[in-house]
Amino acid sequence: NVPVLLERGRVAMDLNQFKDSERWLQHALSLDPDHREVNLALAACLRHAGRQDEAKRCHDKAQEIEIRLNKMLEELTRAAANK
Repeated sequence: NVPVLLERGRVAMDLNQFKDSERWLQHALSLDPDHREVNLALAACLRHAGRQDEAKRCHDKAQEIEIRLNKMLEELTRAAANK
């Protein structure tokens, strides 16, 4: 369950248990690599662990997902307006 794994990873991060947090978040990411919130949480976790390059890749992926979602929303909004 991706939302549960995401929340577990966030809790571990809040407790400064970054290795545990990364493990939970990596598991969530393996189940849903295009989950924006998981990518953002993993980016934060990796930043705390001092792994800036990896964190940037996750953050960039989250931004790509957001752009893709916004485009889909715009298309749906236009389609609904044309009906």
